[in-house]
Amino acid sequence: MRARDWRVTQWLAGAMARAGVSPNSISIAGSVLCAAAGAAMWITPFVAEGAERGLWLLIAAGVASRGLCNILDGMVAMTRGVASRVGELYNEVPDRVSDAAMLVG
Repeated sequence: MRARDWRVTQWLAGAMARAGVSPNSISIAGSVLCAAAGAAMWITPFVAEGAERGLWLLIAAGVASRGLCNILDGMVAMTRGVASRVGELYNEVPDRVSDAAMLVG
């Protein structure tokens, strides 16, 4: 079963669409969360012993949140009927920025 078919993602997408959340802002938010995860990954060797676990949890949450945003942006765009060519760029470019942030991290 695809994540788009899960009740929780359908509910979240519906709630965001009703609230008027822009699909493009969801894409950007996912990229920012993943960039934060990449930054956390980069600083992991420099933190006090024992603090790494907290950073790894932050990293996992950032990556998972980026994936959720990647699912929700398209669902919200379709629900609101605002899918566009520019939206396709907002869907793809933040994904590449997120990939780079994780690789640099």
